[in-house]
Amino acid sequence: MAENEAGRGGEVLQFGRKMAVSADGTHARPAPQHFGISNIPTFTDQCEGGALLQAFTVTTALLAQGRSDYLLAGTDRLQIVIKCYASGGENYLHAHTEEDHSFVILDGEATFFGPKGKVASFGRNQGVLIPRGAYYSFQSTGKTALVLLRMGAPYPGNRAIAYEGHDRTKDSRDPVFPAAVPIKDAFYR
Repeated sequence: MAENEAGRGGEVLQFGRKMAVSADGTHARPAPQHFGISNIPTFTDQCEGGALLQAFTVTTALLAQGRSDYLLAGTDRLQIVIKCYASGGENYLHAHTEEDHSFVILDGEATFFGPKGKVASFGRNQGVLIPRGAYYSFQSTGKTALVLLRMGAPYPGNRAIAYEGHDRTKDSRDPVFPAAVPIKDAFYR
């Protein structure tokens, strides 16, 4: 373990990623990592010493436009992401071939859809579990920015596949959509 500039715990390799470690060495504090389709974080089972608890804070900047995705904590078997949408959502029906995941709505409202149409609208502190192979999409349908906590259990070979007749290019992460623009001094906490 290397000592950091402040003389505290330094960094340690946890699941293939360098993370800050607490001064007493009891836990890791991963830095939130922005990601998108072109820079998806990768994990392994490699750890220096034993695996450590990962402590994180559930916070994100609120947006005037666009979308943001920040990895808060993760291993090769579980990732926790906070997402914010000024508007829009995941606009095309798709499924993950090898990943079960869940969304918990922290703020705003999300309306989820399946192959047969609208499933339900979910608000603050409500959520949905999406098993691998289940097709879904969602839209922000509230009056405020949509803030979601996404927990996923990836599996090797996972792919996102579009439902027949749905266009992948309509996903809000694609470059045709506006870049994320944070609202000055506005955060979900």
